[in-house]
Amino acid sequence: MTVIKRETDYAVRMLARLVGAEELLSVTLLAELEEVPPVFARKILQRLQRAGIVESARGPFGGYGLRRPAGEVSLLQVIEAVQGPIVMNECFSAPGVCRRARGCPLREHLGRVQGELEARLDSVSLREIAQAIGAAVRSGRGARSKDRVGPRISVSSRASRERGAGARTARVRLGRAKR
Repeated sequence: MTVIKRETDYAVRMLARLVGAEELLSVTLLAELEEVPPVFARKILQRLQRAGIVESARGPFGGYGLRRPAGEVSLLQVIEAVQGPIVMNECFSAPGVCRRARGCPLREHLGRVQGELEARLDSVSLREIAQAIGAAVRSGRGARSKDRVGPRISVSSRASRERGAGARTARVRLGRAKR
């Protein structure tokens, strides 16, 4: 049983990248930096946008940024935005699927486990995850192969040097960034 699906893993990595970004980052750049297939990156970011976790701007200077502070976005919110609610058993999501649901001791125990899991996932913020990823990368334990900097350090200038001046057209400064 997989609780966290691959798409959710991709989403968390892309969101962690956005935590420290001072600019909007294009789907192409996020996909490349986090080694996510571009088609999945687009679909995932659209789901996160519908959930109000990220915002986007269209056009040559467009891209994605966090809509809310990273400390206000929980891991549970990301999971539910990308893959839907976590369900321990079908009887929790489809009432009437089991005629034994009322008074079922297994359902009662699984319900408590599900509640504990949801509470724990809801207590972990995107900021905490981004900080943990940054610390792992800086210590050499991180899995980011495209760069060796934490998520709070902008990758735009490095990416621009690697791709040439045209790479800057895919990003624009966020309004809340210090100038």
